Amino acid sequence: MASRVAASLLAAAGLPHLAARSLEEYIALAAALGRAPARRLALRAALRGAQWHAPLFDTRRWVRAWERALAALWDVDAARRAGAAAPHIVLARARGAARAL
Repeated sequence: MASRVAASLLAAAGLPHLAARSLEEYIALAAALGRAPARRLALRAALRGAQWHAPLFDTRRWVRAWERALAALWDVDAARRAGAAAPHIVLARARGAARAL
């Protein structure tokens, strides 16, 4: 699970190419970065630039989405308590897709 979280964070930061698929790939990537100071500087610059537009750093958007999710859960609970069938919750994803819970 930790590897999926790390891959998601890298993708959200605009650096999906840094997600290794195996221990061997991770070691090779780390070694390559260790030997390439210019590449590390470029990665740092990319990460600094991403903080202005990458979803990972968009706290306001995250808070709005979290508030919508909590409101939807509140509505589901209220419907359940009233004896109604609980409606499906649909949360919009960052790229316009939707996921039903």
